[in-house]
Amino acid sequence: MNRFNKQLNQLFMNNQNKLLTMFLLGCVFALMMVPVSLLEFFLPTNGADIGVFYKRIIIGLVFNFIFSFYVPFALFIFPERARKVLLIALALICIVFVTTSALHVQVYSQLLAAPSLMVLLDTDMMEANEFLHFYASEKVLVIFLVSLTIMIALAAYTWRLSNRVLMLGFSKAEATVALVLVLVLGYVGWNKIYFSLDNPIPFIVQTGGDVLAQKAQYQRLLTSTPKNSGAKLLNAAQGPTTHIIIIGESAARAHMSIYGYDRETNPHLKAPPLGLQLLAATDTCSSSHATYGSIAHIMLGSNKDLSFDKDGAAPPTLISIAKDAGFKTNWISNQPGAGYGSMVSFWSVSVDNAIFLNKRDYRVGYDFDEVLLPALKTTLQDSSKNQVIVLHMMGSHPGYKQRFPKKFEHWDDGELAPSSIKRRNEPGFDKATFNAYDNSMLYSDYVIAEILKLAQQHDVASVVYFSDHGQSLGEKNSHIGHSTENGPRQGFEVPLLFWLNGSKLRDENLETLKENLGKPYSLERIQYTLFDLYGIALPTPQDNKSLLSEQYAVVKRHCDTIKE
Repeated sequence: MNRFNKQLNQLFMNNQNKLLTMFLLGCVFALMMVPVSLLEFFLPTNGADIGVFYKRIIIGLVFNFIFSFYVPFALFIFPERARKVLLIALALICIVFVTTSALHVQVYSQLLAAPSLMVLLDTDMMEANEFLHFYASEKVLVIFLVSLTIMIALAAYTWRLSNRVLMLGFSKAEATVALVLVLVLGYVGWNKIYFSLDNPIPFIVQTGGDVLAQKAQYQRLLTSTPKNSGAKLLNAAQGPTTHIIIIGESAARAHMSIYGYDRETNPHLKAPPLGLQLLAATDTCSSSHATYGSIAHIMLGSNKDLSFDKDGAAPPTLISIAKDAGFKTNWISNQPGAGYGSMVSFWSVSVDNAIFLNKRDYRVGYDFDEVLLPALKTTLQDSSKNQVIVLHMMGSHPGYKQRFPKKFEHWDDGELAPSSIKRRNEPGFDKATFNAYDNSMLYSDYVIAEILKLAQQHDVASVVYFSDHGQSLGEKNSHIGHSTENGPRQGFEVPLLFWLNGSKLRDENLETLKENLGKPYSLERIQYTLFDLYGIALPTPQDNKSLLSEQYAVVKRHCDTIKE
């Protein structure tokens, strides 16, 4: 009996040791994978809703910890040698990911994302040395050494605990359960920013894969020269002029009071004198429900996809045509880019001056669109030559609460939508999201108005604002966000506004524009209206596509095939 009790106690102690060791292994490995979630606490909020900001961080931290806890046990499904290799590889990935992220937060106050990863992959030793000399400091060195030391210590302890668990016995069945949990949690979190950006495994697979694909496409665009358009400037003798193009993001025409929306989302644009100077096209639709497709069509002047000719040359674009006509071209963006960090930024590769102010993933950013204003002001100082300045806003891209400072929260989460929204009292109608979107539109109104004030001060010839596409907020059905190709139609209905310096536009052109503003217009044709506005003539006239032409002809658009 005594011998049996002794064996039973020994078994209990072994199991107890095994459970404790397993618990420690899971916790230590998780601590090695979750530091990026912790780094988010050190990011500036820039006036954002603090409650929303920290709630997302905490949810992400808990989710990543649970996911990471089971990863080392899932590795026991592999043979011993393969398990050790994978464990070492994951440890190295975590060390690089966390130390790099810590330095990135210190230098840029932003998490590591696709734009910086693009630059990292494309840099050389000279650029790397310049970067290190510019940003090197005692604080940066301390952060690097501390984070590196902690991560190496965690990796070493993980290795010891993993071997200890193996000695205590870990079955294939237990490893299978752990693997299933890892796969299920990975599937659930795959498209969540707190997982895909904060955890090294999805970051490498998802962001890394996207970056490699985008870099390949960028390289082809970079090495291909757009065919010369033969464009000529008609009014060169009148002296240098500057024109501004504002590309909005996810702005639905139906949510702008300047177009009759019940809520006052455009107090700055409607106020005198701006309200008296603005002209609005009342029925404009984008050719795509997504940014890349819409911007591509705008740049190419048609709804056809980018194609290269047999010699590898790219077709002329809005930018290259303006350059052919003698304009200096500028691209100032609050969307991720750093040269080619996003598909949209590809279209800026041929500009004379490109400024990308956002180095983070668009799903995280709390840097608001007013960051465009100082860069625009500096660019406007050069009045010695003809200029086209493209400003690319972050606008109202989801998530909407991340697109406006707290002081622009005019409608709170619980406020009822306007009475014109028939679904406002239906179960499931998301008031908080609806109101956050309107707040983002209110903030965009302020930023656009500030741009127009700068345009007035610097005698800019024209400012044209449009959005790449619209957005659905549950007005027609339960759909919220970007529309699909099949609707809702609101996802294609966009604003198109003109601010014109009267002294620089012929009266007959202005009257023709006013007559055409009420007609249906497709946004991929906008470059032809802009060329007429800028006095750019193409070898083959496109008068039927320009709102400044008496020959303008209405065509059937994709949005016309969508009922609601």
